[in-house]
Amino acid sequence: MASLPMKPLPEDAVDLAARAIAAEVAHHIKTMYPAAAQAVAWGSCKRSLAGVIRNGMRRLGDAAERGEMEAEIRAMRSQRAREDESPAPNLPK
Repeated sequence: MASLPMKPLPEDAVDLAARAIAAEVAHHIKTMYPAAAQAVAWGSCKRSLAGVIRNGMRRLGDAAERGEMEAEIRAMRSQRAREDESPAPNLPK
């Protein structure tokens, strides 16, 4: 099997990938659940999605480098479950 020359990844590769994935997720939400997109400050929501995706990618990438990605995925799942069980914050009206 021939080796293909690889171009080095840019330093901001995770950021670029996270923004691309966030754009896909935002598009899906706006297309499939338009009422949800209208119910929030959409620009802020899209930036928040990009941040959450970027942080998750970094977290899992760092864990993968340590050989601990599966454990990190389990920890993330457990954290989401705990947050889902806690009462919703009181938001101002």
